[in-house]
Amino acid sequence: AMDKSKKSGGGGGGGESGGESTTTQGGGKATSGSAAVSWPERMLPSLPKRPRAAAVAAGGTAQSTSRHHQQHWQQQRRQQQQEGEPKQEEPMINISALPIWQRPYDFAAHYQGRRDIQDQSHSHLSPQHQNHYNRTMRHGEEHGQHGTATWLDLYQTGSVPQHPYDPKSNRSMNILLLYADDWRYDTLGAAGNTIVSTPALDDLSKQGIRFTHNCVTTSVCWVSRVSMFASLYLSRHNTTKPREFYLNWNQTVYDLMQKEGGYHVGHIGKWGVNHPYKQRPDFEVEEDGWHYDTRGGRLWHVTEKNEADALRFLESRPRDKPFFANVAFFATHAVDGDKRQYLVQNKSRDMYEDDVIPDPPNNDLTSYHALPEFFADNNEGRTRWRWRYETPDKQQHMMKNYYRMASEVDSACDLILKELYLQGELDRTLIIFTTDNGNYHAEHGLADKWYPHQESIRVPLIIRDPRMSADVVGTINEELTLNIDLTPTMLAAAGITAPDHMMGRDMAQLYLGTEKAQTPNVASERYLPHDDATRWRSEFFYEHPIISHKEYIPSSEALVRKDYKYFYWPDYKVEQLFHLAEDPGEDFDLLDTRRDGGGVGNLTDEQLGVLTDMRRRFAELKKVIQRQQKRNVIV
Repeated sequence: AMDKSKKSGGGGGGGESGGESTTTQGGGKATSGSAAVSWPERMLPSLPKRPRAAAVAAGGTAQSTSRHHQQHWQQQRRQQQQEGEPKQEEPMINISALPIWQRPYDFAAHYQGRRDIQDQSHSHLSPQHQNHYNRTMRHGEEHGQHGTATWLDLYQTGSVPQHPYDPKSNRSMNILLLYADDWRYDTLGAAGNTIVSTPALDDLSKQGIRFTHNCVTTSVCWVSRVSMFASLYLSRHNTTKPREFYLNWNQTVYDLMQKEGGYHVGHIGKWGVNHPYKQRPDFEVEEDGWHYDTRGGRLWHVTEKNEADALRFLESRPRDKPFFANVAFFATHAVDGDKRQYLVQNKSRDMYEDDVIPDPPNNDLTSYHALPEFFADNNEGRTRWRWRYETPDKQQHMMKNYYRMASEVDSACDLILKELYLQGELDRTLIIFTTDNGNYHAEHGLADKWYPHQESIRVPLIIRDPRMSADVVGTINEELTLNIDLTPTMLAAAGITAPDHMMGRDMAQLYLGTEKAQTPNVASERYLPHDDATRWRSEFFYEHPIISHKEYIPSSEALVRKDYKYFYWPDYKVEQLFHLAEDPGEDFDLLDTRRDGGGVGNLTDEQLGVLTDMRRRFAELKKVIQRQQKRNVIV
């Protein structure tokens, strides 16, 4: 195999990006001559039990103690080298055998109470709706979870009067963010996926609006999460590692909701970063980095725990003020370093058993070798591909478990929305479902995220807003929306003006018809150079930092439009251009001289004009977004 360290990057046409020289791809891809390792070689060691476990199980809150993923990966690599591959054992877990009374949240008593309300007050229901309601309640009593009827079935019974949202009242609407992990745009039945079962989220789409071109500005957990709740690009908040946090807490959606909006604020689940502030949400339970663990003397699956904590938040919240909650599921994230990757609940083990998950057409060596030539066998995306998708049997096993975990999150969302209905709060709650980043399912011969391909950067977004008109409900929107738009959208719904330094925009103007002509404000970052403030964006800048070293996860940048996408790899000064309208899989780099008809010299006049314009615009946006230096001041 060719020694990658001695290669110069081949000979295609050159160009300029942000003032740096670039090269296009030439030559062949080096591959390792040694046999590929099929599985991660060692599970992560058990972490010390956190002292907050007993308090959490008892219903209290606790300080956040994030797990540092980067340190775990490095430790896992060291152990791999020292000890080799352990025996591959399946977990011996049977949480379905645990009695309901061991749960910190008393589901049985909760559902019985709701049945009493229904029995006393709603005898007028039609037989069909009565059956839906009774079935849901009976299943909840028996299993501590919802039945086959979704939250929408329950809502349509009209059995519990809902508090309407009144914009003239002094009370702001509630805001519920359902925030999953490593979940890409097409892992939804509503998005056309004919295998994965997501009935609750599909119903949320029917009751709201689904955004089909929603993307993240950096596709990795901790960066995307900070970008979301601060409405800033990575280059502005500088959180390049999970242990870093350079923002003032009063610049986050949590503090703004709490201090300026008077909201009861909750965070349930994954933070993704270790923030050092004394100020905390009113309700906080962090769970991150595990699928099965013991809390309060019982074994939990993390999604089950997220669900129970979300219900506990809704039950315990004060009723005299609005609430904001981020239910940040750890699923569908794999357990990094665990060879099994996706550990599912017993109730889901039979799902998809008879299904055959389609293999992506670009899951082959040809597609992997079409990537820039510095993608060698030690690239982490390729390493994780070997963990998950190297053989057809492994690919089927992993994808079925991934879909099972997605369905488990859907189940948890369903129960949370049912609780909102039973409290009479559905019609005055802004409900948002989205995720922190996408996920390669073997496309391009890769796994996980990080890079600028569609599978990595496009994520689902569904919004159900009490202010929506009937003609908007159940529709889709194809504008380019971003994760940095979430906080300005939620703040505006709460009646709070987003600070000028925030870089996202209020998405409600896309479905409420409230967009007004404005003169771009030079003090505001919402309108980057030459953006028309009277129109929605037609492009955006993407950035991702190097992780560990450039052979492991190289840094990447891009200018993304709906018809074309321009890639730039800063560590290697390599550029790519894809015509998404004709090549949605991003398989044919127009600048790659290794393929027939590739290279700058073979571009049509139209393509050359596009490349020139995208290079210029890329450099312009990069200069604006990355102009701020790292700040080390923590308040």
